[in-house]
Amino acid sequence: MCLIIYNPEAKQVPAHILSNAFTQNRDGFGALQLNDNCEPFYSVAPKMGAITEALADIPFIAHWRFATVGVVNESNCHPARIKGATYLFSNGTVAELGNDQESDTRAVAKILRDIPRRHWGKVLSMSDVRFAIVSGKGSANCQRKVELFGNWHQKDGVFYSNSGHFALPAVKNIYRWDNWTASKKIVDSPATNSDPAKILIAVYGTLKKGFGNHSRYLSNAEFVGSGVTSDKLRMIVGNGLPHLYKGAHWQGHRVSVEVYRVTPSELRAIDDLEGVAYKRELTGVHIYGCGKSYSSKAWVYFANHKAPPGGEFKGHFKYSFF
Repeated sequence: MCLIIYNPEAKQVPAHILSNAFTQNRDGFGALQLNDNCEPFYSVAPKMGAITEALADIPFIAHWRFATVGVVNESNCHPARIKGATYLFSNGTVAELGNDQESDTRAVAKILRDIPRRHWGKVLSMSDVRFAIVSGKGSANCQRKVELFGNWHQKDGVFYSNSGHFALPAVKNIYRWDNWTASKKIVDSPATNSDPAKILIAVYGTLKKGFGNHSRYLSNAEFVGSGVTSDKLRMIVGNGLPHLYKGAHWQGHRVSVEVYRVTPSELRAIDDLEGVAYKRELTGVHIYGCGKSYSSKAWVYFANHKAPPGGEFKGHFKYSFF
């Protein structure tokens, strides 16, 4: 899901947030020291201990990348240079920008490069992606200028581009594969009779066909069929990502899903992808596939936080548009 941390006062960032940032976003890291004129630091294989030590006691802005658009390499790590000493960070996905090689953030930086700076804010506000523009040369007496766009979270003087990394690690997480034993009820369901060693999973977000994580995590999985959740559930699409909330609700929808059979190792990989921001629970789904329709149970990932009041709840997912 990516994370940007903007720490203008050199506050101590909680260790569990930094740990979540590294474990949930493994496609690259980039940072700028705000009171120094050094170039950005980039790495596709950052060492958590070394980075954490380097960031201690200095004002910085840093980005942990979870790739959805563009190849994983240092060129696609953030920040993207707009021009001169002006850089762009982003958290979220801008639809229809970027390609298999170039990230959408690099594409946005190119757009900004070609238009007057006074219009940058209007352009960035056309998306619900969170952006940060850093400009100027830092020194011991003067920090680089940082402008934030979109909805950020502030905790103890530190700004975070999303709250999905705030959760403390559980002592025993029953949603992790290592602490779960397959239920006979699931093995006996029609959806798993063809291969009892595989597990049903229903996906509604970036794991669906055509989205960024499908080829990485489900390209070898068996597609069972499309379907909908049995209950009307609440889903908010924000920051370019969907958040599904547990429990039938009068404001909800029967959310559109794709159902797959996955191996235990594939399920463990998806658990790692979702991290502490989502929890996995068995949920009723109605499946349409192979010329028949039937109901079954499948693992579904729910947001590990309460639904915000007054949200706009949807029944399907698509990326936010620029």
